[in-house]
Amino acid sequence: EILYIYDEFVRDSKINFVPYVKCDTVYCVDNFDRTKYINTDSIFDRSLNEKMAELIHIAYSLGAKSCSIEMVESSSNTSLVNNALGLGIGTSSANIEGHSFNQNKTYQGGKNISYFEGEREPVRPTLKWFAYDDNIKNLIDMRCAGNYSIKSQMLMFKGSSSITMSQKNAVAIDLISKIKGAASMEKKVIKEQNTQMVLEIEF
Repeated sequence: EILYIYDEFVRDSKINFVPYVKCDTVYCVDNFDRTKYINTDSIFDRSLNEKMAELIHIAYSLGAKSCSIEMVESSSNTSLVNNALGLGIGTSSANIEGHSFNQNKTYQGGKNISYFEGEREPVRPTLKWFAYDDNIKNLIDMRCAGNYSIKSQMLMFKGSSSITMSQKNAVAIDLISKIKGAASMEKKVIKEQNTQMVLEIEF
């Protein structure tokens, strides 16, 4: 569903454009507030920051002493083989013919570490991105049960479990914006799906 709005109508639309109104720009409805539309140029950075802030909020609310959040991205590259010469491109073999192979790479991204002081009684945090994550709900239940038996935990969240937008919507936005190449929304969606967040929390 696509809506084109003249800038003169923005004030009467009662729609909140984040971070601000800009002509010739594509905005996408917020996943949690349909009165808010996010600039697609910054929507992935914004959602990533929100997810990291929510995990830190969860750790603090549950009385953690420290927590670290690390981004781990996996990529898959396909190397093709020259059929005519039988030379493996990107391989050490010169006898492979008519095949291709996938080379998987995993590398570390950014890392955020937080330390908290003082004794705090665990309280149930307000959840948004992780409201339906069973591991988070289980961690909250264990900490709020009253016996504080859990002292540390490591959780891994796949990017596909809390996507910013669907691949279908990303393709539609690319068609509207006529964006191709590395900056396309579809490639950003694929990158998000291949990125994992690793949470290490200590109580």
